[in-house]
Amino acid sequence: MRNTTGNGSGSAGSAAADAGWEAAAGWDKLRRYSYGKWGFLWRVPGTNEQIVCDYWRHRREIGYVYELTEGPHRDLLLAKALADYRQQQAALVLATPIESQCEVRGWDGFQVVEEVVQYQRVLTEEPLSDIRALHFRRYTLGDRDAVVMLEREAFPWIWWSGAEELRWYDGLMGTQFWVVRQHPDGEVIGLLGMTLSLGVGHVDRLAILPRYQGRGYGEATLAFGLSQLWKRGVRRVSLLTQADNHRSQSLYSKAGFRATSWRQRFYGLWLDPVLKAVAGHIRAL
Repeated sequence: MRNTTGNGSGSAGSAAADAGWEAAAGWDKLRRYSYGKWGFLWRVPGTNEQIVCDYWRHRREIGYVYELTEGPHRDLLLAKALADYRQQQAALVLATPIESQCEVRGWDGFQVVEEVVQYQRVLTEEPLSDIRALHFRRYTLGDRDAVVMLEREAFPWIWWSGAEELRWYDGLMGTQFWVVRQHPDGEVIGLLGMTLSLGVGHVDRLAILPRYQGRGYGEATLAFGLSQLWKRGVRRVSLLTQADNHRSQSLYSKAGFRATSWRQRFYGLWLDPVLKAVAGHIRAL
């Protein structure tokens, strides 16, 4: 099926023409299947070629290509997936060479839209910090709206979470998700999300509202998180941050983290030029 737009009137002749065009292009070889809750995949029957697609951080405006098989039908599979995303009004489609298992740089129209770097630290003692000015509590559903708004102020557009992403993340095994306040009944001014697996900790997200930054709250929140990991037997901690986020990198370096050689590039194809401009403006703020 070819995704088209029009007045919906159609005709037997135009339908036949579409069918003929699709057959000539090779689209009639593909078969579509559901994948997870929202995702989908296209497969070439009789081969191992397929494209597996879902949505980035459970956001319907950002598609994500998890896998694209290298083969004679690669471009055809990608074109079909992009047609689906356009029909579903996605604004951006992302992919990484690490997850898609192929060279994304060869995909027509895809350019680098984000790059992340890895930091690691070995814990030799429990980190200490003066956190008396802050109150930490585990995330609950009642914090959802405040956390969603906090991320919109603290993170670039591509890293925002919605309600579905927060529900999924909080339900992951080994997750510790905290909200930060200045006092127990105050507004949520920060968040901290960490996961533990096989004795290794990972700082997934850390943010302080911009108007509260510069007071040492980020440093104290990170120290609190590392202390929690230490108490659970974690001795090695890693995290990812944007390659151009020098403020966060300074915070992590000050806390004893060191950059590794590992980097990951996210390639993207914008389907909505208006939202592309808006996202770029948000990132620059």
